[in-house]
Amino acid sequence: GKTLSSADTELLYSFHDYYGLPIEVILVLIEYYVSKDKRSMKYMEKEAGKWVAAGIDSVEKAKAYIEKREAFLSYAGRIRAIIGIQERRLTSRELTYVNDWQNRFKMPLEMVKLAFELTVNQTGKLSFAYMNKILEAWANANIRKQADLKKEQKTAGKTTKKSDRYNFAELERQAFQAVNQK
Repeated sequence: GKTLSSADTELLYSFHDYYGLPIEVILVLIEYYVSKDKRSMKYMEKEAGKWVAAGIDSVEKAKAYIEKREAFLSYAGRIRAIIGIQERRLTSRELTYVNDWQNRFKMPLEMVKLAFELTVNQTGKLSFAYMNKILEAWANANIRKQADLKKEQKTAGKTTKKSDRYNFAELERQAFQAVNQK
């Protein structure tokens, strides 16, 4: 969408000569970031470095990286909508939590919403650390939907503390203590 300056052209050559990216991968990188309206060559240089660090050295790997990135951005965007923080970006720490919820815990958005509601009800505010404790406990108990949670809560209500069942009221209390001790 613009005429490249000599500095821009030199930077593009550096993607190949310095970073060792194949020309096809460079074209995918440029096409992707231009489609995102990120046309700054300095920005693309920074991203090229990330691609190299991530081992992206083929068109297939580049497309897989883009697909994964888009899925994450969609998930993160929907979480921002759930918790009502559309006016700002997530911090790097918050993004780490979101990445864990999506990739490590494999937590559906409906459960993130429920964890957010429990967090606000218990603490009176948004707390990513508190939400993370709840979601981590659910992931460890293999709870991925509300029906699983209701079933687990019924079972936990019938068991003793010596049982291996999860008492979610107790887990929430522990999460609250852990967050407030920091």
